[in-house]
Amino acid sequence: SEIYTDGSQRFADTVRGDCTGEAAWLYYLSGIYLQDERYSKISSHLFASTISDFVIMEGKHKGFVRWSNAALESNYGDDVARMLMPLILKNLLGDGDAEDVKVIEAVCDFHIKTSGKDGIRRSRFELAELSDEEIRIANQEVLSCPSAHYNAYLHATYLLAYKLTKKEDYLKFGLMGIDSLMDLYPNTQREQSQTQEEARLILPLAIALWASKDQKYKKYLEEVYFDLLKRKHESGAFLEWDEGYKAVMRHTKGDGECSLLSENGDSVADLLYTNNWLGMGFIFAYIASDDEKYLKEAESIINFFVESQMISKDKQINGVWARAFDPDLKEYFGSPADKGGGPYCI
Repeated sequence: SEIYTDGSQRFADTVRGDCTGEAAWLYYLSGIYLQDERYSKISSHLFASTISDFVIMEGKHKGFVRWSNAALESNYGDDVARMLMPLILKNLLGDGDAEDVKVIEAVCDFHIKTSGKDGIRRSRFELAELSDEEIRIANQEVLSCPSAHYNAYLHATYLLAYKLTKKEDYLKFGLMGIDSLMDLYPNTQREQSQTQEEARLILPLAIALWASKDQKYKKYLEEVYFDLLKRKHESGAFLEWDEGYKAVMRHTKGDGECSLLSENGDSVADLLYTNNWLGMGFIFAYIASDDEKYLKEAESIINFFVESQMISKDKQINGVWARAFDPDLKEYFGSPADKGGGPYCI
């Protein structure tokens, strides 16, 4: 993920719960679609790993999800959502069991317990700091981290859990959190860019509409969609844009992750934090609204990913995507200010 002066590259070896959960979902769907038992077996092992390696299932902090094997004390709500959402979807499709549901409920209950009274949760918690008093303080907070990047997928996870369990608390907190974000929109707290925030809202708003049937979420979905459409490139990708240059990560200089955006209008599509959410997002938008335009957008963004996939004789990179893509030059792209996701970070 980093390239040094002698040409060598650093290989990341951290095992993360969110990446493991997403990979489990990929292999689960591939096993069904391609009717390949090998993929189904890999999926089962990966799903089991997300639970056994990352979820605390007993004691005071039951439901706490560890971020990675390099940061067992850390907990990020957005990454928890990316790990748990595939397990919920698998169970919604009828391929799960009671033990899965116990894990899903434990994780949702813990994250609701550590949220503010407006449904918004801090970006990060450390296990050692989670005293009863700290949880009480967190419960009283308002807009502690009003960012779709950190919160919207967690709210979507509650709503999917509601569809699975019928627990009203999950519906209440999921909708409340999304409402809090949309009350601020488009001035939510941006992490990488304005385009990223828009992309991160499509799936949660679609699931809010699907779970609640409340037509206000259809209006919210349309609002965000038409804003996002302003960033669309002829390739089908959505370009980075940040009105007023307010994104937190845009102001870093080589000390960690950094936005890819130098200037609005740059031909750069982020495949790690923006465009990657939109395939599933638009598909759910179509399911929830029955509006053909979202199905067409899903096909468009998927076609972009097919066209931008790496083809190489090197088996390590054949069939993958890197951090970002320049759709004008049709080349992979990286920012020299970014130390966390370089141009060939996969």
